[in-house]
Amino acid sequence: MSKYWEEFYIIQRESGQALFHVSFSNKKYDADLFAGLFSAILQYAKAYSKQDIGSFEMKKKLILIAQSDDFPVLYVYIIDKKRVKKKKKITQMLNFVKEEFEEAYPKEKVVDWNGNITYFKRFKENVDKILHPWKRFEEFGF
Repeated sequence: MSKYWEEFYIIQRESGQALFHVSFSNKKYDADLFAGLFSAILQYAKAYSKQDIGSFEMKKKLILIAQSDDFPVLYVYIIDKKRVKKKKKITQMLNFVKEEFEEAYPKEKVVDWNGNITYFKRFKENVDKILHPWKRFEEFGF
């Protein structure tokens, strides 16, 4: 269990389905339910304000969203707010995850995804190396 990260999702933008999900907490969430709800919220915000959401806060959580103009996924990170001291550094680290995913998986495979999440499971090794604090926090200046 990580004391910084709680949840990480990669969501296919068009379908709203979770391609990849990892939980660093003891809580169990339905990844597809969250992905669909979150995708709907982002679509509504874009339709209403013509802008993307980069982050939003709840009472105890910070939700960060990264996306790329030419890659059809959303990267969603849920973090304990009391642990956030340097949002810029966290965003930098999360963009590193985005770059790793986009290098590891061809855009065509993501666009034509058949619903089988097994294809993306190997990305967990990358996420573990990047997001676990004892492996990467010093490199990003925490």
